[in-house]
Amino acid sequence: MTLIESTIATIDALFQQAADATEIPKWAVGAGAAAVTALVGASLWPSPRRLSRREGLGIVITGCDTGFGRVSAVNLAKKGFTVYAGCLFEKSIAELNAEGGGNIIGLKMDVTSDAEVSAAVAAIEKTSPGGIYALLNNAGIQASYKWELTPMDMIQKDMDVNYYGVVRVTKALLPLLRRFANSVKSGAVKSQLPRIITVTSLAAWLPVQPLDSYASSKHAVQAFGITLRQEIKRQGILYSSVEPYHARTPIVTNVSPAKINRIIESNSTEVLDAYGGEASIRKKMGINAAHMKFDDSDLIEPEVVMDRIIDQIELAQPEYHALVGSVSYLYSFVVPRTPSWLLDEIAISIDDF
Repeated sequence: MTLIESTIATIDALFQQAADATEIPKWAVGAGAAAVTALVGASLWPSPRRLSRREGLGIVITGCDTGFGRVSAVNLAKKGFTVYAGCLFEKSIAELNAEGGGNIIGLKMDVTSDAEVSAAVAAIEKTSPGGIYALLNNAGIQASYKWELTPMDMIQKDMDVNYYGVVRVTKALLPLLRRFANSVKSGAVKSQLPRIITVTSLAAWLPVQPLDSYASSKHAVQAFGITLRQEIKRQGILYSSVEPYHARTPIVTNVSPAKINRIIESNSTEVLDAYGGEASIRKKMGINAAHMKFDDSDLIEPEVVMDRIIDQIELAQPEYHALVGSVSYLYSFVVPRTPSWLLDEIAISIDDF
């Protein structure tokens, strides 16, 4: 079942449940379902205009050690793009260089380091002096847990990678994106306009505990993206935010015993007891790396997110907000229309296990 089909099926099922549980006439429920389906479905149909030439176009991707960054780098290289894959670890650089068929150039790039970002940009400019076609801000972490329980340096880490890292890399690469845009506008290069794609999260606009500082950092980068989009549009640089639901990547699946121990050891018994006690906290933090209870079958596969990322890279006009997964589309409609007190109760109930 395609994303469009599954989203339409989900909306129809919810409206039918509403008809069965209330006295609202079924014709009215059906009309409501049709209207919502039309609105949501229209946003899912991709533009028919896509990139016709890929060979030699430079794309910079951060966070290529694992997850979305890794699969996107490999698949974009197979399409013919020149991929500059930013990695934290030398091992990842070697693996990607070997796997990329000559189209991947692995670079050491810690997005929290001014020196590493500057060195990477200098290396990119030597290979692509005419500028780059796209930047994919993908690097991200969830270093924290609940506000009171989390040491400040862990909260800062979320912001350093997920927000300041995006700002740092984007600022450093804007001159190369603008150089490419000017070549396109002058006719020197036959291509679509360059663009910035940033992977945020459903949590950017649906913050629920215990995502806390992770959600805050994603909300901040969402605001950064919107305001940046307004500043660079007339320069010929486009912007898209890719917003997935929970996906099957290390940021969700790889539980860190060291992180759990740090949380426990940083707090007094009194504070731990306020949140259910040490045993309860260990149970909740150990269920998965997001520390939230959800069905494993609900996780989106990385390739699904990758497909949406590649859409934004290849479409003539990328989407401002590219949601990923039928749950994201459903929430985008329901959440703004749900009272805050009810959203709070739902968030509290999710953590009650």
